[in-house]
Amino acid sequence: MKYGATLDGSVVERPIIFSGTMVRALLAGRKTQTRRVVKGVTGYEGIVTGTVAQERGNLGKHCFINGDESEYRRCPYGVPDGRLWVRETFAFNVLKASGYKYRADVDPATDGWKWTPAIHMPRAACRLLLDVASVRVERLQDISEADAKAEGAVFRDFGKNKWGNRLDGWSMEPENAPTHEHCLGSARFAFANLINKINGETTWDTNPWVWVIEFKRAVPALAIAA
Repeated sequence: MKYGATLDGSVVERPIIFSGTMVRALLAGRKTQTRRVVKGVTGYEGIVTGTVAQERGNLGKHCFINGDESEYRRCPYGVPDGRLWVRETFAFNVLKASGYKYRADVDPATDGWKWTPAIHMPRAACRLLLDVASVRVERLQDISEADAKAEGAVFRDFGKNKWGNRLDGWSMEPENAPTHEHCLGSARFAFANLINKINGETTWDTNPWVWVIEFKRAVPALAIAA
């Protein structure tokens, strides 16, 4: 039986919320990882793998444990071979055959839709499914440059100024980076900027433990009309 399957062999699905920017990164195919803060955990020393994880009903690195092995936590986003269905801000359109419209697809300056927060999205409205490839825990600041790119960081090149200096940089929100001044010097710095925006301005400096979920796009059950 696969890790992410039930006894009857069906895939276990769990919801996960993404912002509009990250939904666009998923749709563009440049986002294959996400990091989520491990809730309610401070001062933990280690990552459990192998024997202890298996004895406690967890396989691989999807279990977090304190130094004396007295407490452990399962990843709320599942295990390898499981599936995530993406919750995003949406609206219901009774005039369209599909019935749904998505905030990530709409210019916020011109739309007049009444939007429903992602937390309230029903499974029936989901258009993005993610197959979980691996799960691990690490400190937030341990993210590598390659992993920051897998989080969706984009390199923007605006050419050179009149003195021949390069005008470029990295951004997690390319739609909000019209000039190089809105970009940062590395993919890691761009990711740090975004995580502070989402979780609070001290998140990066606090360096919490995070779940690292790697995934690939799956074929959605819902066919979306334009």
